[in-house]
Amino acid sequence: MSSESILEYPALFAGPDILDMDKLTLEYLDMYEKYPGEATPKHVKPHLHKFMHSGFVIQGHTDLRDRLNKIPLDKENYPLIKQIAVELAERRKDVEPIDKIGWYYRHWGDQAKAGLRVKDTLAIPHITDSEWNTWMCDDPRNP
Repeated sequence: MSSESILEYPALFAGPDILDMDKLTLEYLDMYEKYPGEATPKHVKPHLHKFMHSGFVIQGHTDLRDRLNKIPLDKENYPLIKQIAVELAERRKDVEPIDKIGWYYRHWGDQAKAGLRVKDTLAIPHITDSEWNTWMCDDPRNP
């Protein structure tokens, strides 16, 4: 249930503070470098698209997205991939961390353009967390 959210924001369960996605992206790339053989640029590139989606689409840095799309998936090209993440971080140094999250919320249409700042106006799921235990206890399918 949380896999798409974690793809965009790996610190989803890290606590109440919103961490900076640009810093998390660079940390992810540092781990890629630190643990060779665990992943390839073929794995890294799609993750970066999700991590940096708000920068590409919401903040309008489509030139970086287009450059990332044109990079062949060879290990020799990894420095070019990392350079795009560094450049986006530099361009967004004054953007609030909460406004750097947006890939998962792309499904919400126009509301996503405001990032998570509109989370209180988004649709409420049919069963909220506070109702979960009651619902599970009352479900006749449960023993």
